[in-house]
Amino acid sequence: MMRYDLVLLHAPSVYDFRENSLLAGPISDVVPSSPVFEMYPIGLTSIADYLERYGLRVKIINIANRMLMNPHFDVEKNSRASRPALLGLTSTGCRTLMAALSWPRS
Repeated sequence: MMRYDLVLLHAPSVYDFRENSLLAGPISDVVPSSPVFEMYPIGLTSIADYLERYGLRVKIINIANRMLMNPHFDVEKNSRASRPALLGLTSTGCRTLMAALSWPRS
């Protein structure tokens, strides 16, 4: 497994929506969850691009997409296995901030 200097975990609005029943909002009917629609905020990709230009290895992981593609995906286990020098939790608003802050601390 490649070692990264920084791994940014792009947080979903609910930490593990696979275990919690949710009411889907209007956007979930319009934009299906699939790799085709996997887009990151421009600021997040700009940070990664800037750091990579100066020689750092950066990876962005869309947690929600990984959870949808792999029902057994374990965020904590995957984060530990990648052994980054730094691990960042991203937030694009209050909902994702609350989800990121509620993640297990290990």
